[in-house]
Amino acid sequence: MFQNTFQSPDGATHTLEILIMWLVAGLLGLLTGYVIWRLHPREYLSLKEQIRDLAARLRELEGEKGRLQMGNEKLAAELAEWKAKHQALLGQLDEREALLKQKQEALDAITNAADDLTAIDGRFPRYPFAAGRVKFKQLLKLYIQSRGFSIWAIKLIFAYILNRNSTCR
Repeated sequence: MFQNTFQSPDGATHTLEILIMWLVAGLLGLLTGYVIWRLHPREYLSLKEQIRDLAARLRELEGEKGRLQMGNEKLAAELAEWKAKHQALLGQLDEREALLKQKQEALDAITNAADDLTAIDGRFPRYPFAAGRVKFKQLLKLYIQSRGFSIWAIKLIFAYILNRNSTCR
């Protein structure tokens, strides 16, 4: 059942032929290696050096990537903190704008209210508006137009304040 595989059906062995084919294949491999090593050794060595340099550069870049990721995480945390501060400041700004609006409305109500200056008629007869209804805003405008501390503007404002205090009691 088991026959010698190196024998042909006529009984001859082909062992020598097989060994010669292996020997020729091995010699062709050696010749190819010789051609590669002798004719192109510089290219091989330069490629080997490039591989070594690229491996070192890869390690450096991986280390730098780790440092940058840590820095990115720190910056993300800082950004979240600043966003929270920004929201808090926007809330404070809204509160202060509402307060400012209330105060502006109160100031407009005060300046637009008519002031009765008929009570000081006779004290300062030389002022043409002293006998009529005058707003405090007009007195301030007069004071500003006088360009400084003129005695008559100060007296008029002082009389106005005294008159308001006397009528409030």
